[in-house]
Amino acid sequence: MQPTEQGHLYQTFGSPDRYYAQGLLPVLYDFSPATQKMILGLPPEHKQEVERTHSEWNAAIRENIRRETGLSISSRNTRQAVSIRVLDGLPVPLAQALDNVQQIELWPLPLYRSTFEQTSNGISLLAEYLSAIELYGLSSTNIDKLTTVQMTVQALLEQLAEMDIIQKILRIDEDVLGSYFFYRSEIHLYWMAISLVSAILDVPPSDLTLVVLTHELAHAYTHLGLDIDGKNWETDAFSSTETSLIEGLAQFYTQQVGIRLRERVPGMEIAFEKLLAKQSPTYTEFKIWGKPTDPHLGEVVRFSLIACRLNQMKRHADFVHLLADNQERVASSRSSRRA
Repeated sequence: MQPTEQGHLYQTFGSPDRYYAQGLLPVLYDFSPATQKMILGLPPEHKQEVERTHSEWNAAIRENIRRETGLSISSRNTRQAVSIRVLDGLPVPLAQALDNVQQIELWPLPLYRSTFEQTSNGISLLAEYLSAIELYGLSSTNIDKLTTVQMTVQALLEQLAEMDIIQKILRIDEDVLGSYFFYRSEIHLYWMAISLVSAILDVPPSDLTLVVLTHELAHAYTHLGLDIDGKNWETDAFSSTETSLIEGLAQFYTQQVGIRLRERVPGMEIAFEKLLAKQSPTYTEFKIWGKPTDPHLGEVVRFSLIACRLNQMKRHADFVHLLADNQERVASSRSSRRA
């Protein structure tokens, strides 16, 4: 935690309690038997899907982040590299959350939510045509039995939506699907976490992988990316900046890249919005910056990011004021050019 000028504390992105703020890579977490059973039940082919998606889209995502931010990882005089690894296991905060989950015995029912929804819809259709079905001797099912089954399925769907496991996973206030180890310039993608959450959100693992990969690369570019003067965000300043500002920038650029790629991979934008709807305020506060449909918002955020890094701005609230000032400048500049 860092104090403000008024004495209030705020969470910094590089706080020592953040597992990705360590110079050394974290030790793999020793799962409880229940959690181990859960992750061993994840489809192993999802690892290949995450690896394939990363391999196929890495270059395109980097290029789109460069266009949005105006920043480059390397220049003629500076060579930097950000490596990416797809790993087994779960990051410590997620593993600890799962070990403390109630109703763990109901796992893996949340993975089959869409199947239960289809079952409920199928029962409704069957009930609608039941008299005709019986007329042709295809079934002698009692409508009361169908109603009982449908009520059971509906009650289960409602319970799954409120299950402790879903709330515990999606409300963790740090990156747990992937991570950017900023002291090492290294990104990790946790395929088991991506598999788990993609099932909960009912989206393909490949689409969620695109979201996670873009988010972590956005961290790398906002940190290491060189502006036209060859300057980046000094690591100590980046580390001591408020988490909601650092995560807000990563979220904003993930959203923008999703919009850029919507014709090629519409599922990425869908996965981003489904995940965003369930995330903590740290990951959603950036929405107050402006509407994604605003054609000038990208320019305003880009100007503000450069000024933020140059002046070592720490607080999200200060960044919001800076956005407002730059919004006025951009609007005034465009009005002058039209005059």
